[in-house]
Amino acid sequence: LWTFFSFAYITFFCGNSSFAANIIQYNIDQLVGASADQLNSVIYLHILSGPLVLFPFYLLQCLFYSTSGVSVSLVLVSHSFFKHKLENISLIKNPIKLIVRVLCYARKHKYPENRSALTYWEEEAPSRLDLGKDKYGGPFTEEEVEDVKTVFRMLPLFLGFMAINLSDDVYWSAIDSFTLPTCLAVTDILYYFCSVIAIICFYKYIPSMLTRMSVGIFLAFIVTVSKVIIFFIERPHPNINNFISLEFTVAQSPVNMRGVMVGLWYAIAYGLGFLISTTFKFLFDCKSQYICTSFYYYMTKSVLVLIILIVFVILAKRYKYQIIRSLTFILMYPVSLEFTVAQSPVHMRGVMVGLWYVASWGIGYLISTMLKFPFDCESQYICTSFYYYMAKSVLVLIILIVFVILAKRYKYRVRKNEVNIVQIVDDHYQRYLNQREQFGIDTDSDSSTD
Repeated sequence: LWTFFSFAYITFFCGNSSFAANIIQYNIDQLVGASADQLNSVIYLHILSGPLVLFPFYLLQCLFYSTSGVSVSLVLVSHSFFKHKLENISLIKNPIKLIVRVLCYARKHKYPENRSALTYWEEEAPSRLDLGKDKYGGPFTEEEVEDVKTVFRMLPLFLGFMAINLSDDVYWSAIDSFTLPTCLAVTDILYYFCSVIAIICFYKYIPSMLTRMSVGIFLAFIVTVSKVIIFFIERPHPNINNFISLEFTVAQSPVNMRGVMVGLWYAIAYGLGFLISTTFKFLFDCKSQYICTSFYYYMTKSVLVLIILIVFVILAKRYKYQIIRSLTFILMYPVSLEFTVAQSPVHMRGVMVGLWYVASWGIGYLISTMLKFPFDCESQYICTSFYYYMAKSVLVLIILIVFVILAKRYKYRVRKNEVNIVQIVDDHYQRYLNQREQFGIDTDSDSSTD
């Protein structure tokens, strides 16, 4: 059984990784010459597809405790959307081969060869990688060398991409003994719901990419710290799972006081709520028996509900991190992909998107899973070790500090379309010298003929 499960899991992981790492690049290839706004829209729609699928997936999992039939149905339905062949753009250059060639040339050459005279005007000495440019006598164009330098500037920032999944915890909870509210809480359905709302409504109103990613990593740190606080406060009773009001009241009440606590729950949930709502109607002259038309009545109720919501969220620390993590997802996951696509050279975009997937998903989940073994997280539902979340918080904090430092020093790759005067002058003099040499050869041949 374990052999079959391991084979199925490895097959699923390889297939899912191959699809997820290539589908966004394939979608971008269909938009040749598209504007930056169109590419960003494709990226955000791609990210939105994840929460949109996982939201009903976990909902059905919690309702029916089985999703195999639903998964097969989705595969069969989605197959009909790919009947026609889309445009497939092949790579003109091998990006890995280009990077290796530029590095090998830089390793073998410490000084420029056949350097152009016009390069002596430059104030800064060329780096070892710059020696590969044709203007310094190298075999590569300036664009190719700058592409390689851009890749190496981007790679350290990929360290921050693993923070979102490092702060995440994945558990399987589709068992019959779980109630529906508990299952929804453990499967993070609120997280996916908030992610969908945030992507649709707020993705256009956030500042620059590196700023968004820094805020996202900071929120990931807040998520892990909130879990540390939860399990530090509730270490004496770590097995609390239910959070619906009556279920929570029955589960937490002492046996000899359970009747009193359920009575108080009913009085607060129904009696006090209806009492306050009815009292407000008299204060604001809601004379109609069908609907109150007073603006101030609904404004007062809205303010009161908002206050109750804020107080409840502060008190219910156990589930607050899902909302924060949804903001982390929005500020980190799509923006990091947007940054990778925008800054990557065109012929290296596939490699960089693949590295982004490895950094943001693979390494993050790998570290998060490996950390569970030293801290004896044996439960398949939720890890209750205080030190496990403390270790994750320290790691995310280190990633945050390093990322902020690297982001401040990062120089965006800007492709300028300005006229290169130096190159024009260099080409002009090169043509002049070639014509002069050719004229000298023609003169010598005429003299020998005479």
